[in-house]
Amino acid sequence: MKPSTFSFPRLFVWILCTGMYATVFADCAFEGINVWPFMGTILPNQQFIIQGYASDQQMIRELSMKYPVFLNSDQGQVALDLIEVCEGEMHLTQAILRPQSMLRPGITYHLWIQGIHDNPAISDGAKRDLDLMWRPIGFPDVTAPKWVGAPVVKRSFYEPLGCGPEIGVEFAIKTDEMKPCWVKADVRVPNGEIWTSYYLEVKSGIATIGHGMCGGAFRLSEGKDFEAKFTLVDQAGHSTPLEGDPIRFTRPAEMELE
Repeated sequence: MKPSTFSFPRLFVWILCTGMYATVFADCAFEGINVWPFMGTILPNQQFIIQGYASDQQMIRELSMKYPVFLNSDQGQVALDLIEVCEGEMHLTQAILRPQSMLRPGITYHLWIQGIHDNPAISDGAKRDLDLMWRPIGFPDVTAPKWVGAPVVKRSFYEPLGCGPEIGVEFAIKTDEMKPCWVKADVRVPNGEIWTSYYLEVKSGIATIGHGMCGGAFRLSEGKDFEAKFTLVDQAGHSTPLEGDPIRFTRPAEMELE
């Protein structure tokens, strides 16, 4: 296992394979770790998401148990509690974590995963890839995000690529939240018994249900029609479910190439 983040060149192929808009002709990678937020300033009550791809999925499943997660600073150590683990349908697993206590503004915190950073079997390069730091600023976020309208489908796409197609349905997310946020999407075939849940980053007001060339949260392979429930989630982890019935949508077909 070689943990790493999106920002390093050796994961370039994996980034493109799991992204939604890539055009590449390459084999898929076998590992990769992505941490959100990726360094910089954060809230004193910031929520964190750590995602593992392929062979690194097992580490994500074992966070907090085999691999306790901490934020270290020169003022002490704050443990991150495991809130939830979500299993994607195509080689992705994510863990949602939250500090046990409020982070102190102006203090620099470093990510520390016990069993990884202190493991001599893990390469120094891999450890450097997880050498992330943040600095809390401002006041805690204590307000849940609000919906200002139901998500609507903006477009669907099916794009054949080097090691498989990327498939996606883009939803416009309407919220009053000013900071970057996520939606938790719960997806199933209509009236099905099993929901697949995954946190999707909202980018420029868009959340995409689907998968990239090599991995993703939702395969959309069980049929043609699906339904989704959406929950807004802000940076502090406050959540607001969308009221009403699940939203129906249709899987993009191969003949709908763009």
